Amino acid sequence: MKKVLSVLLVTISILNIAFYTVAGNESDMTTAGVSTTDSQVYANGLILEKCVEITKDSTGRNIEIVAETHCITSVVKCGVSKMVVERRKNSSYSWETFTTYEDFYVDDFTFTLFKSFYAPTGFEYRVITTHYAKKSIFSIQTGNLTSLTIKM
Repeated sequence: MKKVLSVLLVTISILNIAFYTVAGNESDMTTAGVSTTDSQVYANGLILEKCVEITKDSTGRNIEIVAETHCITSVVKCGVSKMVVERRKNSSYSWETFTTYEDFYVDDFTFTLFKSFYAPTGFEYRVITTHYAKKSIFSIQTGNLTSLTIKM
C-alpha cells in the first residue's frame, strides 16, 4: 500500500510540475507559480525525488512554499533539514536571507512541507531547500535545491 501511495504521489508531483512548466513565459510564471524539480536516483539511492515550489497566494500578499522529498521505502527519516528564503530588490542586487526554517522530518519515506508567510512587495524571492533522508546511522543523504524566482 505504501508503494502504491508513493508512486501516486510522485505521479501527481510530476503532473503538477508539468502544469507549471507549460504555464507560459517567465513573467507569467512569476505571477501564477513557479517550481523547480530534481528527479534522479543519487549515488546511495535514498532520495528518489526532491522538489520545491514557490507561489503567490490568491491575495498576492503572501508567499506559499511547498517542498517535497520522496525517498526509497526503507528509509527511517525523510524531510527538509533547512529551508532558506532569500530576497533581493532586482537582478542588480545580491540575494539576502529573508527567513530560515529548520528540521522538518517524518518517520516515513515521503514528506511534504507547506509554509505560507507575508512577503513585502518590491522584492524578488527564492527558496533554497536542503532535503534529507536517513536509512541508518551510516547511510544518510542530503541534497540542495533552489527554486525559481517570484516577484512580489
